[in-house]
Amino acid sequence: MPQSNFTSHNWESFLNSLSSIISKATPDYPSTRCWSRKSLATIVQKIKRERKLPSTFPNTPEILTHLKNIGWAYKLDVDPLSNKTPPSKDFYLLDITAAHEIKIDPLELMQAYKPKGIICYMSALTYHSLTSQLPTQHHIAVLVKPTKTYESPKTIRKENKKTFTDKKSSLGDLVFNFQNQPCYLTRRSQSRLVGYQTRITGPRTRLRLTTIEQCLLDTLHKPICCGGVPVVLEAWQEGLPRIDEELLTSYLLQINYPLYFRRLGALFELLDYTPGGDLEKTIALGLESFDQNDPNASIALLPGFNFPTLNKKWQVLTP
Repeated sequence: MPQSNFTSHNWESFLNSLSSIISKATPDYPSTRCWSRKSLATIVQKIKRERKLPSTFPNTPEILTHLKNIGWAYKLDVDPLSNKTPPSKDFYLLDITAAHEIKIDPLELMQAYKPKGIICYMSALTYHSLTSQLPTQHHIAVLVKPTKTYESPKTIRKENKKTFTDKKSSLGDLVFNFQNQPCYLTRRSQSRLVGYQTRITGPRTRLRLTTIEQCLLDTLHKPICCGGVPVVLEAWQEGLPRIDEELLTSYLLQINYPLYFRRLGALFELLDYTPGGDLEKTIALGLESFDQNDPNASIALLPGFNFPTLNKKWQVLTP
C-alpha cells in the first residue's frame, strides 16, 4: 500500500475518528485500550462508512500494520489454542504512549473479547477480594434465555448425580490463554444471573462483573468454576460481613431456586451466621420444597462434591 494513503486528508480524518472512539470507555466499548482484531475490523468499517472514505482506503490489516509502525498499536501476547487459531482472535493494545512492557489485566482483556459480557466466577471473586487465592482461570458470561425450570424431583436427582470428571465441559469454552491462565466463555441463563454492575477502573476501562452477592450465590451453583471447595468456603467467610442482605434476598426471590434456599440455610448454620428477618424468612421457604421423608431428597452443599455430614433440617450434605 503506497505510503501516501497514510498521509492524505482521508487518513487524517480516519485517525480523528479513531482517536475519538478510543479516548474513553463507553457501554458499547468498555475497554478502549484493548481490542480484539474482530472488534477493530468492525470499528474500521464503521469509520469508513461514516466518513465516506473511498474504496481505495487501506483495509484493516494494512491499517493495523501502519498503527504498529507508528507506535499506536501493540500486539498483545495471547497464547493461541492452536496453530490454526484465526487472526480474528488476535488482541491489540491501542495507546499512543504505550510501552511494550505495559501490564494488561486479564479481566480487561476478557471484557475486550466480549464487550457485552459479564465477568464472573473466580475472576469476580478475586476482583472483590473474596479469596486470597490467585486466580487459576477466568470466565466471562453471555446471557441467554432460560430453557428449563429449576426445581423438580428430577432436577434434584440429576444434580445429586453430578460429577466433574469432564472438567473441560464443566468450565465452559476455552477461548484463549493469557499469562498462563485459561480464559473461558460461558453461557448463563438470564434467570440465574441477575446481579451485576459496572466498575470504572480507568478513563478507558470499564468492567461488567457480578456483584458480591451474585458471586457468592454462583459458588453454590458452579463451585469448580469458582476455584473449588477451599475457595468457596473462604469466599463466604470473607463475604458474609460485607453482604447486603436486602440485595441478596432480592436475588433469591428473583432467581426462585429452592435448592439455593436449602444450601444457604445449611451454610449459614455451618458458618454460625444468623441472617436478618427478611433473608431468614426467604431461606425458610426452602423447607417447604422437599419431603423430609424422601430418601432421595438430600443434596450436596456444593454440586458434584460428596460431603460426610448430613444437616437433617435442610437435608444438605456439608463438609
